[in-house]
Amino acid sequence: MSNEQSTNAGPANAYLNESCVKPLKDVENVSVQHHSYQKVTTYIQSERVDIDVKSTDHNYWNVLSFQFLEGRPYSKEELEGGQQVAVIAKNLSFRLFGNSSALGKSITLNHANYKIIGVVMDVPKLYQSAYAQLWQPLDYAMYLTSAKSKSLNHFSYSVILLTKGKSYFNSIRQHFAENVSRLKPPDNFTNIYAPLETSFDRTFGEFIYSSNFPEKETPKYFYAKLTLAIAGILLLFLMVPLLNLTNLTVSRIFERCSEIGVRKAFGATKHQMTSQFVYENLVVTLIGGILGFSGAWTLLWIINASGVIQFGLVTFSFRIFIYGLIVIFLFGLVSGLYPALKMSKLQIVETMKGGNK
Repeated sequence: MSNEQSTNAGPANAYLNESCVKPLKDVENVSVQHHSYQKVTTYIQSERVDIDVKSTDHNYWNVLSFQFLEGRPYSKEELEGGQQVAVIAKNLSFRLFGNSSALGKSITLNHANYKIIGVVMDVPKLYQSAYAQLWQPLDYAMYLTSAKSKSLNHFSYSVILLTKGKSYFNSIRQHFAENVSRLKPPDNFTNIYAPLETSFDRTFGEFIYSSNFPEKETPKYFYAKLTLAIAGILLLFLMVPLLNLTNLTVSRIFERCSEIGVRKAFGATKHQMTSQFVYENLVVTLIGGILGFSGAWTLLWIINASGVIQFGLVTFSFRIFIYGLIVIFLFGLVSGLYPALKMSKLQIVETMKGGNK
C-alpha cells in the first residue's frame, strides 16, 4: 500500500501463480485458467454463432470432473506446443455439426482453425469455474513471459487448487501467506495483500473485509456468525410446520376421546396409549414425506425434460433424501409425543366428556 492509500486489485497473475501458488504444500494439483470466459463469434454456413470460450491449462481437466462423451482433453505437450485444439460442449457440438461426430472437425475462432479433440456434457453457468461452451489451451508462451517478468500487474488468471482434504485448508493458506510475504512490493507500495480465496470468499469478500472485525479473525468470525444465522433461520422455518403438525395431531387425538376412554376402561396403560399414538403419527408422517419426495423427484424430471434451465441438469440427491427422512422422523416423533402424553394422562371420565378438562 502506498502513502496515498491507493491499491491495485484483481484476479491472480502469472508471477504470483508461479512463485506463491505452484510451490504450495498439501496440494495435489494446480490449474491455471483465464479469469473469465470470452465471447467469440464464428460463422457456420453464413449463420452467426456466439460461443463462450475459456482458456485453460492441461491440469484443468484433472482438477475438475467433466463427463467426456467423445474424445479426450488436451495434454501438457499440446499446451506447451501451442497447438490449436479444443474441447466443446454437447449443445454446441449439436448446433455446429448436428448429430454427426465433432471429433477431428475444425472450428474457426479469431481467424484461427481449432481442431476438436473432445466433447463433454454441458456445464450450467452457475458453475463459474467450469462453465464454457468451448475450452482451448491458454497462450502458454505469453503466460511464461508474464511470469518471468516478475510483474504483479496484468491480472488475468484464476487458480483452482485440488487439495488433499478440507483439513489442509488452514495450512495451505498459511503457506501461501508466507510465500507472498517474501515477494518484493511494486514501486511506491510498501506491502502486498493477496488472500487465497474460495468462491465463497470471493462472493462475500467485500462484506467480510469491510466489516469492523479484528483483522486476524475476520474470515473465521464471519463464517461462524453466518453459520449461526443460517442455522437460526432454518430452525425458525422448521418450527412453524412443527407447531402446525403438533396442533393437527392434538385435534386428531381429541376426536378419538371415546376410543381412548373405552381402551382405558378395558385396562390399557399410559405406556400402551402413548406408544400407539406416537407410532401412528410416525407412520402417517413418513408416508407423507415419501410422497413429498416422490413428487419432488417427478418435478425435477419434468424440469430437466423441459430444458427450462439452459445447460442445467437438476439431479435428485439420495443423501438429501435420507437427511430429509431423518428430519421427518424427528418431526413425527416430537409432534406425536406431546399430544400422546397429554391424552394418556386424562381420566376415563374426562375422555368420555371429550377431554375438555
